[in-house]
Amino acid sequence: MIVLGSALVVGLSALGITLALRAQVQAQSAQRFGQEAERLESLIFKAHSLPLHDIRPLRQMVEMRLGHLEQDLARQGRWSQAAGRLALGRGYLALGRPETARPHLEAAWRLAPEPDAAHALGLALARIYQDEVEGLHGPLRERRKAEVGQELRDPALELLKRARNLPLESAAYVEGMIALVEDRPNEAQRRAREAQAQLPWFHEAWILEAEALRVEASLALGRGDHAAAQAALDAGGAVLVQALEIARSAPSVRLAEVQRRMLQFQLRTDQGRASLEDHAAVLAAVDQALKTDPEHPKILGFASAAHRRWGARQMERGEDPQASLDAAIHRARQGLQQAPRDNALLNNFGTALRYRATWAMRQGRDPRPDLAQAQHALQQALERPRFRDFLLNNLGCCYELQAEWEEAHGSDPTAAARKAVDCFEQASAIRPWVGHRSSQGMTLATLARWERRQGRDPQPTLALALNPASFQAHLAKASVLLDRADHLKAQQRPMEPDLAAASIHLERAATLSPQAGAEAARLRARLQRMRSGQG
Repeated sequence: MIVLGSALVVGLSALGITLALRAQVQAQSAQRFGQEAERLESLIFKAHSLPLHDIRPLRQMVEMRLGHLEQDLARQGRWSQAAGRLALGRGYLALGRPETARPHLEAAWRLAPEPDAAHALGLALARIYQDEVEGLHGPLRERRKAEVGQELRDPALELLKRARNLPLESAAYVEGMIALVEDRPNEAQRRAREAQAQLPWFHEAWILEAEALRVEASLALGRGDHAAAQAALDAGGAVLVQALEIARSAPSVRLAEVQRRMLQFQLRTDQGRASLEDHAAVLAAVDQALKTDPEHPKILGFASAAHRRWGARQMERGEDPQASLDAAIHRARQGLQQAPRDNALLNNFGTALRYRATWAMRQGRDPRPDLAQAQHALQQALERPRFRDFLLNNLGCCYELQAEWEEAHGSDPTAAARKAVDCFEQASAIRPWVGHRSSQGMTLATLARWERRQGRDPQPTLALALNPASFQAHLAKASVLLDRADHLKAQQRPMEPDLAAASIHLERAATLSPQAGAEAARLRARLQRMRSGQG
């Protein structure tokens, strides 16, 4: 008993020593890494406060120090990891890179779920969430909010609420961020103004108010209330003038003004009043923003979008969009050099190339070189889930244009047309929209023209074009394909492609309606007999 008691005392003593040692290491790590994060945040703040200049040297220096910090952290034990990851996340967040900060902050929160980690991770997720819904209004905005709510909005809100009493920043600012994420722009503006009064040097409080006003404008635009949208945009412009007095070289402030003017251009477009002056106003804000960081991928993305939208406007008017679309492609390429996996940039790049291909077709030039580049970019973007329905629709339009060109020039458009239809159907499964169906119908009409020129019956394809969701049309197409396969078999030619296509149409017919059952079963039995050589 005495031996056991002694062993217990020794064990408890060892445990106590271990816990004390861990607490000491964690405290030292928190102090050391926390001080480094504060130094980097201070350097960035000072650079942003200087007159308008290129902050890339400072950014590169901060990135280098963060790299050294990460190398140092790799040599530390597990008790130092939470503090180190938090410092890395804070550094990248100060650089305006919440997506880079996110994995570090998630690791910090997982290792030590403390209020400071909750605060930083909540801000990162809130900013990523705002980027996800940026520029959307009406049903598109609501659908995107629903898609990313569970991954971004809900955890951001929970984390920010946990950090409410943290004395790092104004409590009003945290409450304002919560209101912004919850789409309560009026409350967000009120809280932002409280934060401005408490921390007059903190330019993020002015950005928060401007973002809230931009959300208010987007919501008004979704309701069709153009006057309210204009009033909110004007108020946001006045707020950003004040922000620039505090942070003249902050890319985040300059970017907020670009976003405001882009939404202004969208408002003018919806009103049918978009002019060259509106386009020039966006480009002027872009030029000023790029003076702070000519390699900023998000600013370059908005530059590309501005040129692309103006190019589309020119095409609508019958004007030559070549220069605008060339500029859109150039800016997107610049952005992709910095962020090659950014889906917004890849979508901008692909869309501008598709518009340029459309213009080339109208001029009688081969659009396929531009379409091939666009298809490659959009397929890269589809490796990730962001904007998937937009990307699929865009890619489908590229294949649709390719099919149209091939049919008009005597080449078989079937492969391109089938790829287009598949893209539109996938996009419709994600988001039912008349535009997907309309584009699918145009593609099938192109395919029907080709079938007619080849002496084949185009009626089943035309039926799909007119009503692509009709199970009868899919059954008719499957029947025609089986008939053609019989003909090919008699000529000792390959029939498997038609059998495979017939199988797809039978599956779609059965999916669309239970009424397809008996006829689909009959045709499927015929298909199986043909494959086995019995029919």
